[in-house]
Amino acid sequence: MTDFTQQKSPPRQSRIADVFLTALSSFPLAKVASSRDPIVLLYHGVPRVPSNGEVHARVLEDHVRFLTNRFEVVGIERDSPRKRLEKQRVVLTFDDGFRNNAEVAAPILRRYKAPAVFFVCSRHAEEKNFLWVSYIDALARFYRWPDLRFRGERFDMRWARRRDSVERIRSILRKELPHPSGAYMAIREELPELNEFVTDQCFRDRYAGMTAEQLGERAANPLFEIGSHTADHPFLEDCTDAEMNAQIASNLAFIEAATGEKCRTIAYPSGSYDQRVLEMCERLDLSSGYAVTPKVGRNPRFEIPRLGVYNPSQAILGFKVQWGNHLRAARIAVG
Repeated sequence: MTDFTQQKSPPRQSRIADVFLTALSSFPLAKVASSRDPIVLLYHGVPRVPSNGEVHARVLEDHVRFLTNRFEVVGIERDSPRKRLEKQRVVLTFDDGFRNNAEVAAPILRRYKAPAVFFVCSRHAEEKNFLWVSYIDALARFYRWPDLRFRGERFDMRWARRRDSVERIRSILRKELPHPSGAYMAIREELPELNEFVTDQCFRDRYAGMTAEQLGERAANPLFEIGSHTADHPFLEDCTDAEMNAQIASNLAFIEAATGEKCRTIAYPSGSYDQRVLEMCERLDLSSGYAVTPKVGRNPRFEIPRLGVYNPSQAILGFKVQWGNHLRAARIAVG
């Protein structure tokens, strides 16, 4: 099996691209020309042990240092447009509520006095529970065998074909009804157990969720906000109205019991939402919602766009902050 922990030096073309992006982001008129609206960045888990060029603990610290030195990192209470010559404002968000957000990301953010919003799923707060999307990630990274049998079909899990095989499995699980409980049932009854190919240490580092106690500790710090990310990380568009309500309402109840505060914001898992979701969020008395790419256009406060951070490169990060909203408007993706 490929060793994902081996970090390679970036290829020459990547280094050249970094130099170019850094120069473009440092252009003297960048502050004037870049977006007046805050740039909302989207992170996920921050494991201690690196795997396959992802954002891990050391990378996050480099990113937060870079962002706090160069831009103004603000909380959601200050996510208003900046004046033309002010620094670009950045809002940091972390989706899913992995335990490493509390144990790895939060201490880094505190050191640099950087505010952040943690959007939390409640399912994996219980010991040894995990999200179905975490199971998919684990298959992609850590599955040990050359093939996998599921629904009478053989899936080729050799490295050259693994990405396609895992995407097919993910597609099958997403279509299981009722969504998302059907996906969890299929994982439990028909697929290999997670602990067969993921060690306890790896599980704690990557896939365990924040406990209620950790949520309370984060909420007690004025730097941090806790937001909803549903109970089980469904595609909300695929849920019935009843399931959608249960997913959001039960998650809100969990967060509010853990923090002792009203939960006022939500991020839609996988960027999946529609008009029904927006109406449900308003009925549940939420005040804002974070998307990835806005697609309904009904209420800007419930369709706040975000730019995902998946690459360790600070050059790409800086380029996204300076020019990301322009690229989004032009439908151009970077890193």
